[in-house]
Amino acid sequence: MKIALIITASVLAFILLLGLALLFLPVSVFIKFKEDFFVKIKFFGIKVYEIPQKKDKKEKTPRQIEGKKANKEPEKTENIVLSKAKSFFEFFKKKYGFFGAVKKIFSFLKDALTHIKPFLRHIKVKKVVLNLIISGDDAADTAIKYGQVCTAVYPVLSFFEAVCGVDFKKINVKSDFTDGKNEFDFSLLVKLKIYYLLKTAFKVYKEYKNFTLKENYNER
Repeated sequence: MKIALIITASVLAFILLLGLALLFLPVSVFIKFKEDFFVKIKFFGIKVYEIPQKKDKKEKTPRQIEGKKANKEPEKTENIVLSKAKSFFEFFKKKYGFFGAVKKIFSFLKDALTHIKPFLRHIKVKKVVLNLIISGDDAADTAIKYGQVCTAVYPVLSFFEAVCGVDFKKINVKSDFTDGKNEFDFSLLVKLKIYYLLKTAFKVYKEYKNFTLKENYNER
């Protein structure tokens, strides 16, 4: 009886120690945003978790559309902004416009980074890429909006780099006076231990829920 208890206790202790050891092994996290978020987590080069980008639905043929109209009841118009929003960023772009959405995103990032500041020194940033092109109605409007966006973006980038350090970065924030086209996408590759990944993810998610609750954003 005693031998069985000793063996059971030894096995449980081994499992516990193994679990604790795993918490301090490094993982790499790749985050990409272009209209929607993509997240991939690798452990020793093996993909263990992924949030793929949402794929747009295939366009229906005119015949399919006509058939659907004939058989379907009229759509409800309530919450039409939410139902048509493809993503977090799309929702805020519909609500505040492109520039308002960019400022909202970086306002959220600033708050999130402030809350996870104690963990940032445990995160190794391998690569950060930001592409942000600003274009307004005319030259004066473009210049004003460019200044506003830079005021929102660069303090966050400076804070992030000062605390973490970055191996490679490519920051492209510029104004466009010709095409009239706005662009916003970024990618981030970091390495950190599983323990800090879990703690950081919990803090960021909590901040994200508080932020979206204030903005009345419901994920669909």
